[in-house]
Amino acid sequence: MSDDFMWRRRELYGDYDNLLWELHREDRKGYKTFIRITQAFFEEMVERITPAVIKQDTKLRKPLPVGLILAVTLRFLATGNSYTSLGFSFRTSTSAISLFVPLVCQALLDAYKPEVMRCSTTPEEWNEVARQFSTRWNYHNCGGALDGKHVAIRRPDNAGSQYFNYKKFHSVILLALADAQYKFLFVDVGAEGGAGDAGTWWRCNLHMAIEKRRIGFPVFSYRLSRARRVVENAFGILQMRWRVFGTIIHLRPTVVRVITLYACVLHNFTLQHHPPAPHHIDREDQKNYNLVPGSWREQENLMQRLIVEQGRNPSIKAKTLRNYLVKILLF
Repeated sequence: MSDDFMWRRRELYGDYDNLLWELHREDRKGYKTFIRITQAFFEEMVERITPAVIKQDTKLRKPLPVGLILAVTLRFLATGNSYTSLGFSFRTSTSAISLFVPLVCQALLDAYKPEVMRCSTTPEEWNEVARQFSTRWNYHNCGGALDGKHVAIRRPDNAGSQYFNYKKFHSVILLALADAQYKFLFVDVGAEGGAGDAGTWWRCNLHMAIEKRRIGFPVFSYRLSRARRVVENAFGILQMRWRVFGTIIHLRPTVVRVITLYACVLHNFTLQHHPPAPHHIDREDQKNYNLVPGSWREQENLMQRLIVEQGRNPSIKAKTLRNYLVKILLF
């Protein structure tokens, strides 16, 4: 469809001017299901990003409403639908969507990341993270649960096997550190899918900050099985709410990076106001302490874990650290 056709039909048939407002008036639960946030939060977002995304009127055409481009962006994250499908639903051109989705995500990232995703920088803040793990999960001296996932993407042009991972699809890597409440403390996105977990960790900003002692990190330790479950559930909640991560994202890696970072920020914000229902996340049977899987594990999962690199013997430093942690954690 042409841009002129879209413009003429938008107010009559577009989802933003019709369906979304109908849900707002008559079905608040359906409204939240449609774009995953409440009307109040939507209006707050519009207000906060307007200075960064608004365009000037021209003689030929008025700019798209900020509410419309935000609604399209949220619907994209919530469903993973193609830009073409979204264009028909909202009566907006595909070319316009391809331009404003990254712009909106970056504006929202700039507005909310300092508030809801702040990595600890002092021993006192890290000790508070450890205290929460001790209280909620009976893990001691734990500065966070660290893990990585592959975010599936279309093969970038001229990339060869650079983004091709061990699961036989193309991806960028999402590496995240989560606290005891499933919130992300730190996120690194963009490493090529062909990179191993050790290499990804070695090159990420958090590792370099710890090594150079810039963030006041006093202890770096965790019990693998249960601590990893915390960050696995954080990823599971992320994909359950934002179904774009259950699809192959047909965008450039640089755009996928911005979208993924914003989704992680939005994940933290929604956890503060709308915690997941108990049955959505893993829990332990109080009688026999067996794992009861959360409902997020029932959905198709394209966000595969990073493979552990094989064929390398641990260094003397690693063995010494392991033995030290065994004494701290088990005795």
